[in-house]
Amino acid sequence: MEALELALWIMGRSACDLLPPRESDAFVERLGYRREDGLYRILRPSEEKVALFCHAGFSMVWFPYLLDVDPVWFWTSFDLTHAGIIVVRFENRPEGLTAPRCLAGADTGPLFHAGLELKYNDEIEF
Repeated sequence: MEALELALWIMGRSACDLLPPRESDAFVERLGYRREDGLYRILRPSEEKVALFCHAGFSMVWFPYLLDVDPVWFWTSFDLTHAGIIVVRFENRPEGLTAPRCLAGADTGPLFHAGLELKYNDEIEF
């Protein structure tokens, strides 16, 4: 498949088509939320805080799936810093369904607070 054909094929797909969702869905379900048509059924309301430490490449694929947004839109509209923090909230709604909300993306506040040098992709100083 040529690069242009591959790009067009990817643009015509949703995040669900681009990665096997089974592992992501199983992980989120262990936290108390079952995926149903882009939303999540609340199985066990939880205020638990979970930290994931992962490569930006993983984040660029997993977060569009988790948030049920088009991955190509995510890839072209968002960029993640080397050590940024992403905060996602699953609000425990009384209706029994929730949609994860991104409260912070690529947040470098803790690095700034610590007085560390902040350069986006080693090019742009903050």
